[in-house]
Amino acid sequence: MGGGLGACTGVVVSPSPVAPAAAGAGVGQDGNGGAQADAPIDDGNLPPLPPGSPCRVGAPLRRLTETQYRNAVRDVFGGQAALATDFALATVGTPESGFTTDPSYNAVDLSVSRDLMDSAETVALSLVDKLPAILPCAATPDPTCAGAFLDQFGRRAFRRPLTDSERELLLRAFALSSGADAFEDGIAAMVATMLQSPQFLYQTELGTPADGEVGMLRLTGYEVASRLSFFLWDSIPDDALLDAARDGRLGTADDLRQIADGMLNDPRARPTIARFAREWLHLLVPKPGVDRSDPAYTQDLSDAMQSELDRFVGDSFLVPGTSITDLLTSAAPPGNPTLSAFYDQNGGSGPRSGLLTQPAIMTSIANPSASSPIRRGVMVRRKLTCETFPVPPKDAQSVEGALAASPTASARERSALRNMNSRCSVCHSLIDPLGFGFEAYDEIGRYRTTNGDGSPIDASGDFVDPISPELAGPFADLQELGQRLGSSPTVQQCLTRQLFRFNYGRLDGSADTCAISGVLERWAPGMDLRDLMLEMASADEVLFRRVQ
Repeated sequence: MGGGLGACTGVVVSPSPVAPAAAGAGVGQDGNGGAQADAPIDDGNLPPLPPGSPCRVGAPLRRLTETQYRNAVRDVFGGQAALATDFALATVGTPESGFTTDPSYNAVDLSVSRDLMDSAETVALSLVDKLPAILPCAATPDPTCAGAFLDQFGRRAFRRPLTDSERELLLRAFALSSGADAFEDGIAAMVATMLQSPQFLYQTELGTPADGEVGMLRLTGYEVASRLSFFLWDSIPDDALLDAARDGRLGTADDLRQIADGMLNDPRARPTIARFAREWLHLLVPKPGVDRSDPAYTQDLSDAMQSELDRFVGDSFLVPGTSITDLLTSAAPPGNPTLSAFYDQNGGSGPRSGLLTQPAIMTSIANPSASSPIRRGVMVRRKLTCETFPVPPKDAQSVEGALAASPTASARERSALRNMNSRCSVCHSLIDPLGFGFEAYDEIGRYRTTNGDGSPIDASGDFVDPISPELAGPFADLQELGQRLGSSPTVQQCLTRQLFRFNYGRLDGSADTCAISGVLERWAPGMDLRDLMLEMASADEVLFRRVQ
């Protein structure tokens, strides 16, 4: 049971409400032996919408994540502001949704509030000597110039024009300074105040009551702009997007799609997509010499793996015409020169299967000195088909360590011994056969054809008792599994749900069925991953918020 999961006793598959074809699928012949579908939770505050109602979803109040805060500070001041070198924001526990945008993960306590205050002051002081470069009127420092500063940078920081009361408050902060450096000190005071304001630190969506819809808010154009920018850029709207909001060009789904399409061409979209993939797959980055014992796994090689993953994911989601099947089956070898050289020196990169054979992923879901069919099988079932399993029992590692296996035993031999234990077999009969398909790749992603004892690698596997029947059955190798996953409606649905969680910063609930199924219905014909992003960004419900 080591390295992954344990007691799955008494688990029954739960059908997903957005994929009727999957209902009842995956239940073993005795009605008891499947993994559980990761079904949406019920949110008592947001019951399902009445039949015939337009789709609307709830969005929680969210503090900017550390990444979003860094990006926002950069973009408010055109890259001129500097954060402290040790800047960091503490988080709380593990995000329930799996994504760092989860509000509970970014809660503010006294320690975080102090860090935010210190950061605001550091940023403010870093701008003092740069005012001539970012503020043309700084040559004639006076209250009028301070007002011009607010009009430009305040609009960016608050993601909308400032209200009269906000301007008055910030100008009062400016006016508190005196002496020879009064202007610079006053600007710094305004900046420090702005960056500690909830209007900067939170994604606020106050909206206005939606016509004819009880309990619904119609978002302002500026609030919609913020939804788009934090979803696609992990940052604030730029001036062009704020101008589109001002001019009423964010009022329809067609408007949103056109704007979002342009935003995906911006370099800021790539790191956001990379973050989505890393958090979706829950990737760890093993440390050379600590988490991986092979001396060939150096820091340079690790960095190359991470860079290659980000490039591959970015291309998959942003280059038009790339489908979910391409994501999981691409045969292209690594494009990173460091990786290419490494594999050339180690027998070649072997047959590839897109995301499934990315070296960063193979290395993340492995043991320190050996591959792990358990971790790899779990990754497929949890992250690609949205199944759930109970946590491993506390004695899982000791049970695994006690297996009567020789030091050179293959993964299949260890699995056979493991499955002789009835507590283990309930889960591992589902996990191990799936993970065997990855056995042609070792713990640092090298392609191999033999086991440690010299016997040939058998990379065939079996998708036992999945939550949907199109996934079931044996496969010859990882490439065949990739094809099956890439054409599966279950995988398409799971990816859409994960993107919904990433976008809204929370788990999906039963009230969100319409939003997820709506994206699926519009996306299904082409299955282009860029289209998936656009469908999520341009859905009609993006313009509204359910009152919670």
